[in-house]
Amino acid sequence: MSQGGSSSTEGKQVNERTAESRLATLWKSGTLRGADLTAADGRRLRVLHPGLGGNGKGPDFCGAAIAWLDGGRSHGDVELHT
Repeated sequence: MSQGGSSSTEGKQVNERTAESRLATLWKSGTLRGADLTAADGRRLRVLHPGLGGNGKGPDFCGAAIAWLDGGRSHGDVELHT
């Protein structure tokens, strides 16, 4: 049962924003550079360059570089989701 007017949906949204904020902090700091990660479509990738933080009205990061572990590289904007 929720108290203080908050619902379980609101709590879930706050938790998702907090997790996404933590991920963005790790991404921006370069901590994930060289780490093997998984994209939303299931492909494995490695961060070569995290890019520059966005301004909040578009992608989370601009000018990032990643290497796909199955071959190839991509450069461009990154939108993080958890």
